[in-house]
Amino acid sequence: PLAPPSSLKEKPRTTSGKTGVKGVLEDYRLDQEALWKERWIDRMEKEEILERKTRGALLAPGELSISASAIDERREQERRNRERMEQDYDDEDDDDDDEDFLARYRQERIRQLQQVRAPPTFAGVEEVDPNGYSNAVDETDPRVYLVVHLYETYVPACRALIPFLESISRKSMTHVRFLSLRASSASTNLDPVALPSVLIHKDSQLLHNLTPIMNHIRDNFTLEDVLTLLEECCSTRPKPESGTVEQSKVHYDSEDAELDEFCRDFKGQL
Repeated sequence: PLAPPSSLKEKPRTTSGKTGVKGVLEDYRLDQEALWKERWIDRMEKEEILERKTRGALLAPGELSISASAIDERREQERRNRERMEQDYDDEDDDDDDEDFLARYRQERIRQLQQVRAPPTFAGVEEVDPNGYSNAVDETDPRVYLVVHLYETYVPACRALIPFLESISRKSMTHVRFLSLRASSASTNLDPVALPSVLIHKDSQLLHNLTPIMNHIRDNFTLEDVLTLLEECCSTRPKPESGTVEQSKVHYDSEDAELDEFCRDFKGQL
């Protein structure tokens, strides 16, 4: 605010002490000067009040300003605080979403790792038709051996082999999948001399063709004989090259060779 001129500094109000026209004029001048001074002081006081309202006055430590600018500043600060709190809340929500995602991801990975570490197990021999056999070859876990018994109940060796395979599938080789397929349902031209026949697959490939199985074990075979043979065939030995099938160590006659060819192409005929 502007300071009043030095000539208007407060001083006792006086009169000229003169008489006549000059005295009256002098008294009038002095009155006007005093009135102007009062108006100036009033103006300064109003400007000071306005200054306090718009800009705030100097406050003692701990005092709160009640000026308009201070109020606006406090409102702006409150707005920024609210925005910061909302941002923190959103960040917490994002953190929660991330934690939920990571928890689900960990559970899924644990499940996948458990599946990798623990191949499926089975119990019992499944009776299938030709379509079921074909589907099993395609859909069985590639880590699992698939043993298929081609049989006819009127063949004595087949009847003897059935309970042995059932027992082995439930007790000794639960990690192997066993199927049984009536030979006549797959082909009406199959010679019963080729029965019982055991085909062993893995990862959709035919690895072993035990046709007939009597060429690989003694005639009066026992459960231990069958188990030993299957454990040897379902071992971790390297898989034959693509398109080849491990054959019996016994030489086949012409009929066995034809049956072996039939078994090799069995899946393609379904």
